[in-house]
Amino acid sequence: MIGNMHLRKIHSDIFDTYVLNINDPPPLEYATNIPLTKLVRFLFTTRKIIVPNEMGVYVGSLFRVGGGTRQTGRVHTSGKSAQAYHPPRFRPNPERGNIVGSRYILAHPRGEGRSARVWLGKDWFTGDDLAIKIAALPSEVRDFDQLLQAEAGLLRKLAGVPGVVRHLGDSETDAENDGYFYIAMEWVRGRSLGEILVQQGPFSRTQVTRWGSQIAETLHRIHTLGILHGDISTSNVLVEGATQNVKLIDFGIGAAYQSGQVKPGGRFVNQDYMAPELVRREPISTATDIYALGVTLFRVSTGILPFTGKTEEEMDRAHLTRPIPSHPRLEDPLRRIIWRCMAKAPELRYSTAAEVAADLASV
Repeated sequence: MIGNMHLRKIHSDIFDTYVLNINDPPPLEYATNIPLTKLVRFLFTTRKIIVPNEMGVYVGSLFRVGGGTRQTGRVHTSGKSAQAYHPPRFRPNPERGNIVGSRYILAHPRGEGRSARVWLGKDWFTGDDLAIKIAALPSEVRDFDQLLQAEAGLLRKLAGVPGVVRHLGDSETDAENDGYFYIAMEWVRGRSLGEILVQQGPFSRTQVTRWGSQIAETLHRIHTLGILHGDISTSNVLVEGATQNVKLIDFGIGAAYQSGQVKPGGRFVNQDYMAPELVRREPISTATDIYALGVTLFRVSTGILPFTGKTEEEMDRAHLTRPIPSHPRLEDPLRRIIWRCMAKAPELRYSTAAEVAADLASV
């Protein structure tokens, strides 16, 4: 028991939930700054009561108070108290209702790669949904926490850049030590280009040129800051539902290359979008991002990838030597733009992503 923190039940015509009645010392002053509407919405979503403060993290499970008549707006005090709880020192999983950084609540896993898993979560302080990226357990050959730290560093540098997912915090900025590294980012309400492609089929020319030019503009912004994405694909470009504008996500590959943790040409890269110079084990560059943009434009325009192969070696040869296939859905000038983006030699591609954006906007 912590002071006199008791659960209170709030009756509603829609749902029953509970809040903490904090009225005796020790005072938990931060709780008074949380709007009740956000608090109730948060509790209803998570079915837990979470109270983080300098003394630790306290959790009380929700429960119903039996008996009585429903009375909207009336508050009843239960006889239960919150119990002390401390965050686990291992990779979270949703069944345990884990807390990240003493303020972020994990709800559902939404995606997983070789180096990290992304969760849909909720910020206790604001009540907002957010994406939480947590590093995978270290392998024998790589420490994924270090990779995620490098990505967090890039996202901090990109703060405020239009078209880039917004960084909200991480283990370093929040001064948290949960035993693993995390990044908290805005939750983009929308779909990836890949999801749109599955649902509607090949994009219209208007969609290709509008979203393609936005991707290219964002790439130019980050390139001028000396940052490379390294993993442009239909999975890593999101289209916001409300604005229909694109946002780039997942800067992990670019961070891994630029921090020297992954060597050029390593199998860390998505081979479907892998530029020929990476096959040759040459350094990543802005031209590498432009090549991957070309592959992305080809795929959303036609519904298929330009190159396929049964083995990694076949895919390597395709990117190195196979000509870009023609397709009835690709006509000039869009075809010429994609072909130039995907030139085998980096020096034959567009010199900047801004040039790609300008050509797409003029189609």
